[in-house]
Amino acid sequence: MHQFANMPMTTQSRMQQIDTLANYPMGTKPDSFRLIKKTFKSGEPMKTKIICFIAFVSYTFYLTAGDIYVSPYGNDNAAGTRQSPLQTLEQAIKQAREWRRLQSPETTGGINILLEEGIYPQYKSLFIRPEDSGTTDSPTRITAVPNARVVLSGGVPVTDWEQGCKDTRIPETLRNKIWVAEAPRMGNRILETRQMWINGTKAQRAAQFPDGVMERMIDFNPEEETITIPTPQTAGLNAASQVEMIVHQRWAIAILRVKEMITEGANTIVRFHDPESRLEFAHPWPQPVIDGEKGNSTFCLVNALELLDQPGEWYQDYPSGRIYYYPRPHEDMTKAQVIIPALETLLTISGTLDAR
Repeated sequence: MHQFANMPMTTQSRMQQIDTLANYPMGTKPDSFRLIKKTFKSGEPMKTKIICFIAFVSYTFYLTAGDIYVSPYGNDNAAGTRQSPLQTLEQAIKQAREWRRLQSPETTGGINILLEEGIYPQYKSLFIRPEDSGTTDSPTRITAVPNARVVLSGGVPVTDWEQGCKDTRIPETLRNKIWVAEAPRMGNRILETRQMWINGTKAQRAAQFPDGVMERMIDFNPEEETITIPTPQTAGLNAASQVEMIVHQRWAIAILRVKEMITEGANTIVRFHDPESRLEFAHPWPQPVIDGEKGNSTFCLVNALELLDQPGEWYQDYPSGRIYYYPRPHEDMTKAQVIIPALETLLTISGTLDAR
């Protein structure tokens, strides 16, 4: 460096040298290089100019050194670069946390955790602590790379579907159209779910009517804690143990677990389990409307294998956890991606406004 700095150079040769450096592919703004050119014209020693240039290159490097890349196809033992990304957001947060603990130069200007396109399964909640927040001058940012669609998923797949069902609760004409799979386990427990997604589309729980269709109730009795409905046409529904009733009542929706259904000719009286029974009938407002200007409030019975009669519907049996599904015409269950929720909380942020 000293020998190079003391070499005799004319103004023209100095400018030719700095033009070469300015065209070096560092991705730096041209205005900064013009500033270097101007400095060389001032006639200061070449040694000073080389040191300035090295400092400038170092500053440019630190502006981008805080990037941590993550990809669903990465490896958590990798370096976290664009070419060698990590696999999980959790590991990226740990790396950023370690940089801050060590006061590494990568924290200058902030840390960017950049997620490549794809689905990131979460098997436990992400926990962000106060020390992860950084500072005003050096914040931690978690974002997708430009134009990428990123999904943090708390779901798990349902696999090994088999066609055909011999369960007598399903009409014989439909049994060969039903596909069956065992529910996945979380730890040592069968996963119970109220939602299921097929190739990104939410399926409907087995229901009394097609999606969006409901029927009007006949009576709502707070003293007896009963709702009277037209007797369902579905055979065996009175004996189903997991039936629920969805009630539209003014601006609210109530979901009530059915305890008992007593058929009296064209009418059926329905009682419900506590605590929802007590809450539904003791709550003064809103309650279902009877004899209102626009008629009685509406309802729909759901969640019984006896109700599984339309494509796109599903049911999970209890206590086996077995899942039954009636595929839509375009769905191939040997290839379909079936996901059910498992993780209730994806992200937990701990701290206060004063913690930094």
